[in-house]
Amino acid sequence: MHDLIRLFYRYCKPWEYPRCTNLGPGFSGLSYNAGGGGFAASGIPAIVAGANLANFGQSAVIVTTGDIDIDQDITYSPGPHAGSQNIPQLVLIGNNINIRAGVRNVDAWLVATDTVNTCSDVPAASLRSDNCNNQLRINGPIMASQLALQRTYNNSAQPQEAAEVINLRGDAFIWANRLSRQNGTWQTVYTTELPPRY
Repeated sequence: MHDLIRLFYRYCKPWEYPRCTNLGPGFSGLSYNAGGGGFAASGIPAIVAGANLANFGQSAVIVTTGDIDIDQDITYSPGPHAGSQNIPQLVLIGNNINIRAGVRNVDAWLVATDTVNTCSDVPAASLRSDNCNNQLRINGPIMASQLALQRTYNNSAQPQEAAEVINLRGDAFIWANRLSRQNGTWQTVYTTELPPRY
């Protein structure tokens, strides 16, 4: 995973300006910036040509300096896939990533400079068992300064079930491994000048 985070810094530089160059053959390097205004998940098909959020089949990185509002489910295509180059992955990089109460499934990498909020449309002081009570499943890594887990889901028949389930599945590792092998480089950390030995 660390290799992929290094690639984000090398290619996308999300903390400097919203830019992604092509990540290599088979990968889409996409950037989006609405003047710092961000975008909603429902607008992704306008950014990634041919994208279907109910059956997402591409590999894409979308960067913005604004906030990302996940207002509907995002589900990867289940396959079968011909090879690792066909595994779909969506990487969302923004300031805050806000997930609305009605969303139940998010297949994506969530990288936020500030907060990932799992129930953004209900203020924390107003959380009750009768609002924001859908179970949320996130399939992908999360990197954020703060993670606000706000769901109030409860299943009385299976009280051990969590309100939020965050999975780091094998498809993310396979995709990341292929990306790092394809674009990875050796980097010198430091050098030391030693006196000659006679």
